[in-house]
Amino acid sequence: MLSGTPVQMAQFHACLQMATAGLYAIGFTAIYMNKEAHGKQHFTSNHGKAGLAALALMAANALYSPLRTLVKGRPLWSDSLHRLGGRMAFAASTVAVCLGLVSGWGMKNLGSEQAYGSAVAAGLISAYALLITKV
Repeated sequence: MLSGTPVQMAQFHACLQMATAGLYAIGFTAIYMNKEAHGKQHFTSNHGKAGLAALALMAANALYSPLRTLVKGRPLWSDSLHRLGGRMAFAASTVAVCLGLVSGWGMKNLGSEQAYGSAVAAGLISAYALLITKV
């Protein structure tokens, strides 16, 4: 586990979250542009809906913490609702990944054995990560 002062840990967390948001934006843009180029509808599959839900949860959670800090007038290093929101966003992201792996795309490009195996592995790794973190 990482250690440091609460301020250092919050700053590290913020940096990781900004990097994650950047990667999410790049991926989302690529997918959106590809759908547009091929004249396909957006957010029609379960994978797309789960990804959109994950993105919405991440955005809501990212806004919640600084707003709560502003309302309380001081930084809050330990907030169970913020942790729960992060875990929900992570779980929704995992669902989106697993659904993408077992979608038509996953089956076509990976084959059923690899697609299902990868989805199970992603689910198990994510479940372990959720179990070892505090709420």
